[in-house]
Amino acid sequence: MLAESRNSSGPLLLIGGLSLLSLPLTLLYPLPLRLVVDNVLGSRPLPPFLASIFPLRSAEFVAIALVLGIAVVVNLQGLASWWLQTYVGEKLVWDFRAKLLNHVQRLPLSFHDHYGATDSVYRIQHDAPAIQYVVIQGLIPFGTALLTLSGMIFVTLRIDLSLALVALGITPFLLLLTVAASHQARRQSEAVKALDTRAMSIIQ
Repeated sequence: MLAESRNSSGPLLLIGGLSLLSLPLTLLYPLPLRLVVDNVLGSRPLPPFLASIFPLRSAEFVAIALVLGIAVVVNLQGLASWWLQTYVGEKLVWDFRAKLLNHVQRLPLSFHDHYGATDSVYRIQHDAPAIQYVVIQGLIPFGTALLTLSGMIFVTLRIDLSLALVALGITPFLLLLTVAASHQARRQSEAVKALDTRAMSIIQ
């Protein structure tokens, strides 16, 4: 899978960067609420950096402008990420299907006599899209989750050491449950694929 995605390494890195950008953008949402509590309901002045950006503006206007600005940026980030994921995912599937088709055409007739043409058709049609699920919806979120987890552990350790140790102590049990569930899901997925292949063979 990694070898097949090397030609799209640039867009994949951009997708990963956009995924990492979503976390700090989401963390900006409490800022307008803080302005409402501290500067609208309370009597505190605007922070210096906001006062320099919005001179002679009330705190209500600044809070509304921040809410709208953050929402626009977050939605633009989501739109760009969705467009890139769709484009790169379809390109990966297209290229992978072309390679599978070329490979199947070079296989000896004895292979097709043994497995049947339906097995090859099923793999080209239904198994090839797995590359976009593995690379785009698997590896990139996995890397983003690792960086996010590292940041969360660092922040938690800085806030409260005992709370961080409790959270880290629960993590291995969650990991074991995830691994056990993934093995069960993989076995059931293989059984479903075998039934699909058999059904296509009967129809053919």
